[in-house]
Amino acid sequence: MSINYVRGSLKNLDKDGDGVWDHVEFKLVNQMGSGGVLVENLKILIDGEDVTAKTYLTVGGGRGRIKESMYVYSMLGEEITFEVEKEGGLSDEPHEICLKAKIGWEEMEIKFKAKPE
Repeated sequence: MSINYVRGSLKNLDKDGDGVWDHVEFKLVNQMGSGGVLVENLKILIDGEDVTAKTYLTVGGGRGRIKESMYVYSMLGEEITFEVEKEGGLSDEPHEICLKAKIGWEEMEIKFKAKPE
């Protein structure tokens, strides 16, 4: 059981409609189980750059800015959307995305390479 990247979900977004990418979005799917969990020491890195403070999380119908410590509730099989403020977006090459956190008593790291679709 795990949390996995949803293939093809990495996208550049133009949220303000000015024709320039200004956000990046990707999704993970919860395959661990249903319920709530305290997530601590959360870090989100894109190509080694810490973008935690620029990231929003959408899960269970709620949306909010990522915090270093937060309570998250998710259902088994639910997609979790991460949206990062990123002027210029990402280039069309593969990028390494890494999420690090302490979930419950366990240190977790989710790493994947993807290119924007």
